[in-house]
Amino acid sequence: MDDKKRNKNFTRQELEVLVEEISTRKKVLLGKLDNNISMHNKRHAWERVAEAVSAVTNSARDADGVRKKWADLKSAVKNKQKVTGGGSPSIILDAFEEKILSVIGDAAVTGVKSGMDTEKAPLEPEMNLSQILLDGNPSLCQTPKPKRFRTEEMIDIQTRLLKEVAALRKVQEELLQVERERLAKERETLEIKTCKL
Repeated sequence: MDDKKRNKNFTRQELEVLVEEISTRKKVLLGKLDNNISMHNKRHAWERVAEAVSAVTNSARDADGVRKKWADLKSAVKNKQKVTGGGSPSIILDAFEEKILSVIGDAAVTGVKSGMDTEKAPLEPEMNLSQILLDGNPSLCQTPKPKRFRTEEMIDIQTRLLKEVAALRKVQEELLQVERERLAKERETLEIKTCKL
């Protein structure tokens, strides 16, 4: 027999917390992987969602379980909302399903019309990784913007680096010459000792 036990069904309260937590962490959980969002960040965010859902009841939920439940909820809403031939949806969504739809976006259900997304959501200010990890509270961490260099500054920096490399090379050549001289003297000493024998 299979030793794997089936988890308890999610309660309505757990589902509401799940959707709310995912909505709060949407950028990390549902965003593309890039320099600011790694698999580690996503995994950590799913674990925090699982902790929040577990806190509602005595059922211990893990990251994989809440991720699977989220996938099931999305799928159910998409199937319920499917539009055929450009018509209107045949079934009206309840408030909970509307919340799920607002998290995944209409384009995820109906597709993008004319191959171009003309109904973009209002742009939010970009957040850096530390802001995302602090649940999007930019006031908790302010990071300076990276300095942009002008072409002249870049040329000056490269020139200085080249001069430093040339100086290092000169030092290496001097050390190599000293080592050659030492080896030559050592060779002479060995030759004198072998002649005496």
